[in-house]
Amino acid sequence: MSSFPTSSGGIPPEIWPAVSRHFHDLVDLPVAEQKARLDELDRSSPAIARDVRALLAGDRRAEALPDFAGAVFGEVLLDARDSDLASGDSIGAYRILGELGRGGMGVVYRAERADGAFTRAVAIKLVRPDLVAPALGERFLAERRILAALDHPGIARLLDAGTAADGRLFLVLELVEGEPLDRWAPQHSLAERLTLFVAVVDAVEHAHRRLVLHRDLKPANILVTRDGLPKLLDFGIARLLADDAESQGITRFGQRPLTPDYASPEQLRGEPLATTSDVYALGVILFELLTGSRPYDLSAATSPEERARRISTAPVPWPSAALRRALPAPRTSGVPIVPIVPIVPIVPIRPRALEGDLDAIVCRALAAEAGTRYPSAAALAADLRRHLDGRPVEARVPTVFERGRKFFARHRLAVSTVAFAAVLLVAAAAFSLHQATIARRERDLADRRFSDLRDLAHVFLFELPGRIEALQGSIGARSLLVKTGLTYLDRLHDAAGDDPGLATELAAGYERLGELQSGLSAANLGETADALATANRAVALRESVFARAGDRASRVALAGARLARAGALYKNGKVAEAREEAAAAGALLPGLDDAAMPPAERRLAARAASLHGFLDGVSGELAASEASLRAALAVSTGLLATAPSDVGLRTDRSRTLERLGSILGQKEENFSEVDRLWSESLAIDRALLAESPRHPARLRAVMSDLGRLAILRGAAGAIPEALAFSGQAVALAEELAAVDPDDFESQRNLAQLRNRRSIDLLESGRLDEAERISREGLASIVALFARDPANVTVETLVAEGHEALGQVLLARARLHGHSDHWDGARREFEPAVQIVEGLVARGVLAKNLGEAAEARQMREWIAECDRALGGSGTSAAQVH
Repeated sequence: MSSFPTSSGGIPPEIWPAVSRHFHDLVDLPVAEQKARLDELDRSSPAIARDVRALLAGDRRAEALPDFAGAVFGEVLLDARDSDLASGDSIGAYRILGELGRGGMGVVYRAERADGAFTRAVAIKLVRPDLVAPALGERFLAERRILAALDHPGIARLLDAGTAADGRLFLVLELVEGEPLDRWAPQHSLAERLTLFVAVVDAVEHAHRRLVLHRDLKPANILVTRDGLPKLLDFGIARLLADDAESQGITRFGQRPLTPDYASPEQLRGEPLATTSDVYALGVILFELLTGSRPYDLSAATSPEERARRISTAPVPWPSAALRRALPAPRTSGVPIVPIVPIVPIVPIRPRALEGDLDAIVCRALAAEAGTRYPSAAALAADLRRHLDGRPVEARVPTVFERGRKFFARHRLAVSTVAFAAVLLVAAAAFSLHQATIARRERDLADRRFSDLRDLAHVFLFELPGRIEALQGSIGARSLLVKTGLTYLDRLHDAAGDDPGLATELAAGYERLGELQSGLSAANLGETADALATANRAVALRESVFARAGDRASRVALAGARLARAGALYKNGKVAEAREEAAAAGALLPGLDDAAMPPAERRLAARAASLHGFLDGVSGELAASEASLRAALAVSTGLLATAPSDVGLRTDRSRTLERLGSILGQKEENFSEVDRLWSESLAIDRALLAESPRHPARLRAVMSDLGRLAILRGAAGAIPEALAFSGQAVALAEELAAVDPDDFESQRNLAQLRNRRSIDLLESGRLDEAERISREGLASIVALFARDPANVTVETLVAEGHEALGQVLLARARLHGHSDHWDGARREFEPAVQIVEGLVARGVLAKNLGEAAEARQMREWIAECDRALGGSGTSAAQVH
């Protein structure tokens, strides 16, 4: 490979600034204009003009080379085998001893000095000719001096570099004997893996302090020696070969060496890099160390940009959730299984060991936005050390109990000693002080303890929920928050007395917990019956405060509590009671047309009208429902005019648009308006998601919007559009469900969308896919209903699931006439009809709504199946 073509074999340092400046002025100009400008420069500075011409020629040759990142995704690269070296061949001052391996950047050989200067074996990497533009030779040789100065026990040293006889660059590296990190890890415990990984991060930080990025961190580039020490390979080589805008002013030479599975989004997009890009790669490696898998399946991506888009839009997965999904399913068969004993012992890691600190650490390192990752490798290493030392980590806010437990674990002897000394002091004081003084102090202590408990409950119920709301995979934390929060509230409730301030706090706490137990649309635990009991407690407390105070604030607060209880009543199947409760909530507030009402109260009144209108619609009162929902929309329009960026107002409007569309959608002549309403809802939710791309509630809202539009387009006969919408919705649902398998609402949404997509696939004639996805949806929704049998929204979905599978089997029966299909369809329609008609009989569904009409349609399909089977109720077995 040639160096810069100057008379002295390189660009003289004294003219480099001028050469660089002229190069950048000309590089983007047409060739003809470049020539004219160079001819003019030649008259005043011929040496500078000559070197600028060489740089421009080198840049054009580099631009003609295939892009490395593109080649990784399937394009053809130059074959290095055309000039392989054999044992005994020489390259520079070294003699080849044999091949060690091949990689994306070239071939690696074992070698030794041929001139006897030293006898230590080295590794020589012969760089592929297509990765380095001809004009980079001088820069390469200059920067290798910087990289050779890296001196850290965890970094394999770059000893030398040169140019082979055929022009290819070669690198002489310290030879490391060891095994790759991903092979070493399964044989070692969690603590051993983390300890070694901290040493890896320290080595990366050492190079970062010397302004050197790795750019290609991956387990294959980290060897663990027989002594158990990590060694990073190829450190800085990517910098030598990369398109580096900060290195000597050259911005367009060379390619972008990277390994896509470990590259950060900004690296995949070809943007300027900082140390946070290496931090992202470290996050991927840590995820793999802990789970044995990578965080994202990007095998279907066809370009670096597509990979970057998927990483940036997909939820960051929790390692504990990934590990839990990877666990083998429990064996139900009684057949004995002979275990296969691995040659290398595998040390298992329990998912619970990753929950909390390690989940948070990995997710912060993997943040799609560089600004929200750890700012440096040192910060990542520091948090890992905190975890290993049993101290709180910065990636998450620990609970008070966790802080106490970790403090005690670190200082067990000191805490025990202090506790013993404290006991002695208390005993001495109790013995010496007057009984009255003791009683007074005990009262003071009780008051302080009560105050502390109250403060602790406030933090736990009002600060922590807000912090975890936007976290993906946080349902485990929410479960703990509910259980512990109820304990706090019950203890405070017993000691509350007639304190209206405390009663107000308790009511707000119960309202928070009820939403977590089984909210209408938020991530929840699927505890529908418990949520109603919690809502009842909140309403009772609000009523007691309102009875004593009777002021506007307590009346508005009571309206909010009753509105929450209306939602809980509806999910428990008590639709008539829910309507009454929503009406009572609205009656506590001024009318929607009261212009003097404060904005917060108008918003609450609009929410009450929206929920009341929704419940009217569920009850079949479509005219009243439409009137209430349109009134709520009008209020939201006025409120948003004065506060267009308010997240709560925008969320409320989106929900009301969805509800109004559902009511109008009962009649086909309204389909165009329903499409407009639901499209506006989708636009609002997408805008909210763009402001917070990882927010689970906003991801869920977009997912639901897509699912509704899929139904609408399918009903209108636009099957390709319906398939596109339902496919996007199911993909989002699968991501959310995978990130947090314990989130009841995510699992419910996924089952519902699978049922709906099966119908789109059926309409397009893709029967095999339709049957598979409908069976998946039905199985998961039946399991969810077993968890939360009081939840009528899930009960309705069970009917939907049976009907969807029945329709697929009916289509097969009509196509092939096979009795098994007729029998199978009948067996699915029967429970679906029973559930729907039962819901109608209980008042959960109205007789004049689409579900009741669907039940009548299924009765006709059952009769068709009976006729095909040769008689009413005849099974396939009887026919055979």
